[in-house]
Amino acid sequence: MRKVIISTMHRGYNYGSALQVFALQKAIENVGFAVEVLDYIPVRCNFKKNITELLKKFFKGSIYANARALMLLVLYESTYSKFFRRNVNLTHSYYSSKEIEKNLQEYDVYMTGSDQVWNTFYNHGIDKLFYLDFAPEHKKRVAYAASFGMSEIDSQYKEETKRLLSKYSVISVRESSAIDLLKSIGINNGVHVLDPTFLLSKEDWKQVVGRYLPQKKEKYLLIYSVEPNFQNVIACARKIADKLDLKVYYAGWGIKKYIGVDKMLGIPDPLSMMGYFINADFVVASSFHGTAFSVNLNKQFISVEPEKFNSRVHSLLESLGLMDRLVKTPMDIDTLEIRGIDYYLVNQKLNFQKEASKEFLIKAIG
Repeated sequence: MRKVIISTMHRGYNYGSALQVFALQKAIENVGFAVEVLDYIPVRCNFKKNITELLKKFFKGSIYANARALMLLVLYESTYSKFFRRNVNLTHSYYSSKEIEKNLQEYDVYMTGSDQVWNTFYNHGIDKLFYLDFAPEHKKRVAYAASFGMSEIDSQYKEETKRLLSKYSVISVRESSAIDLLKSIGINNGVHVLDPTFLLSKEDWKQVVGRYLPQKKEKYLLIYSVEPNFQNVIACARKIADKLDLKVYYAGWGIKKYIGVDKMLGIPDPLSMMGYFINADFVVASSFHGTAFSVNLNKQFISVEPEKFNSRVHSLLESLGLMDRLVKTPMDIDTLEIRGIDYYLVNQKLNFQKEASKEFLIKAIG
């Protein structure tokens, strides 16, 4: 059986990152390939290092705040590590490119996966492991739904980005705007595809969630936000929930109870998190993946425009004729038909894109 290795961004305590690599692995396995995910842990995601740094400053500043941060870090690490052990075929954990170059030579296809792998702001420059710089020269390199997450490539990184991407056989990107970014550095073979989470259908997700599906006791609106300033998101959600007589459930960073929220979900397993989406009567999202999950599961939703890197959300909503679901403040909700998404038309466009994305993936690795 031919083997594929995926290099992607999955270690950031983020539901979208975890579920996109889970979905990509599943999709590739479904067409008959063996898959492993490179368990590359960048410095910023190194649990032991982050714990050490927290302990060093524990008695400096607020002991309560530091204790809470420590508890959250342990909870996140425990939850996500358990998810990966059970559901994702990870390699040995690696912390540097030198280790990887010595050990990962036996694959047929080397793949850059999705999420913001080419975002030089998040990665503090170019992280060559996300550009498959460790792959043997004679092996096939492909990218599936990679994202720059930015509106332009920083001029200081253009030459090196072109050098690295010129080695790829085929490149696909998650945002339509990224096609122009590739062309700006002389890469003209870019293809626009859907995020890997769309490679699994609504029915597929229900099946894989299985026993992780939470028991539903009441009708609720789900907030999914990874924004640091989410009071605006909560205000939008509260306005809709009051109109529709729904409880407000919140999932995001932390476990603190917020005004306007009826129930905090804590830190559920990623598949349980998808279960909360499946059961939701309405979703208010302020992230790309929160919006993507809502669309794929055919939920009534709004997307509160993120403060940064909003091209990802724009690209998805624009391609499906759903730009009217994008709001900035609670005032925008007054002009919105809250229950008004006609998924018959949306699904026609979405299914066409799904088939094209699956076809690209099969040809890319075949």
